[in-house]
Amino acid sequence: MKRAAWGIVLGVVVGVAANARAQQSIILKEVLGSWRGDDTIQFVELIMIEDFQNVLLDRAQLVFEDATGSNQQTFLFTKNMAFGVAGATVLVATARLGELVGLVPDLVLPTGLLLPENGRVCYRAADALGDFSTIDCLAYGSFTGSNGTYGAPVRANPTNRSLDRVKFTGINRTDWQGVLTPTPRVNNGTERLMGTECGNDNIDPGEQCDGSDFDGATCASLGFVRGKLQCSQCQYNTNKCTFCGNNEVNDGEQCDGTDLDGADCQDLGFTDGTLECTDKCDFDTAQCSPTFYVPGKGPKKKDCLTEWLVENPAGKPGANGKAKTTQKCQQGDPGCDFDADPSTCTFRLQVCFRLIDARLPDCTAGAIDSWELRKPPLDDGSAAGALLGAVAALGGTLSEDTVTFTPPLDDGTPCTETVLLPVAVKSKLKLKAKASGGDTDADALTLDCRP
Repeated sequence: MKRAAWGIVLGVVVGVAANARAQQSIILKEVLGSWRGDDTIQFVELIMIEDFQNVLLDRAQLVFEDATGSNQQTFLFTKNMAFGVAGATVLVATARLGELVGLVPDLVLPTGLLLPENGRVCYRAADALGDFSTIDCLAYGSFTGSNGTYGAPVRANPTNRSLDRVKFTGINRTDWQGVLTPTPRVNNGTERLMGTECGNDNIDPGEQCDGSDFDGATCASLGFVRGKLQCSQCQYNTNKCTFCGNNEVNDGEQCDGTDLDGADCQDLGFTDGTLECTDKCDFDTAQCSPTFYVPGKGPKKKDCLTEWLVENPAGKPGANGKAKTTQKCQQGDPGCDFDADPSTCTFRLQVCFRLIDARLPDCTAGAIDSWELRKPPLDDGSAAGALLGAVAALGGTLSEDTVTFTPPLDDGTPCTETVLLPVAVKSKLKLKAKASGGDTDADALTLDCRP
């Protein structure tokens, strides 16, 4: 995107009013933290996205944070800019950067404020009362502090390359990308292009690698267990390195060896069993019970009021604990077909109420006043009668397709007796029900008999 288009495009995207105060319609545009191994060569470039944004004296500031976000240092703008039209820039740069590229920075940045590898920089502006508020932030590298609505930090860092803004969605990883040839630009429009040595297959100052030359570094030498180290813009790219195998759960892992991070089969929706871990540090549910709970696709804050308890090893949840609401069974499979009739699959099913389900942490199991079976209809075979009868046996009163509980079910997590539901080969039985009380939970389940 050409720089001249930034003011128009970003003004539309951000929706800033045309009469916004004269320092609040400015955002970060490009950041360089180090160049060719020299941490004194740095700049932060900002861009105006509305006209008349040049009143900056004592009313605009940059805030720099370390990798944890705990150490903040503030740089206050000490003068106004001559040009304030949309698309105009403000270059806050170290004196050494200016000497290197032959530019006089609009504002001179002291060294040591901008951390090259891991950190965050924010632009803040004063309101009508003189109170400063955050307008824009960029977090990068292994920043672990809070980045608010700006999301996860950009994986790249501004070391021997700049981070350049290509979009404005407000999400750092979407908006920013690494650029090997920084282009610092001062307020009057003068710009310089900084050439790169990256790509010459030689590790030059400021580079960690170049092409296939990693200077002997590997994933293991960088502290990982295994993986393939990559080189991106002459910096180490550890995206394919992993800590998996160190018997300790790290970021991005569900488990590691015998460390299951406190999880068990019940946390993934099973009634019992032994949870294990794969060599890729994902949960392995192979030894979990063949019986498991299926919520039924209701709202997550209500979906634990009623759940189906199914027995079907072929359809059980995987590592993410998600249970399919269409349960398939191949005729004759003893794990899910509990009859000797070659023309049907007979499923085993229970209806359970008021569950405490680790997969639905925001759901509170309230009292149940009634349970209505919407599908199948009462006149469609024996399935409806069997289900309604089983629910009524929990202490309810049956009337047509609804069981009413007086008093409501408000103690424990009761389940019905097991109901046997035959389904003809090449056919499906669709179940729909609704539990009502303080909240309403609508659930669905399809039983599919395959030849």
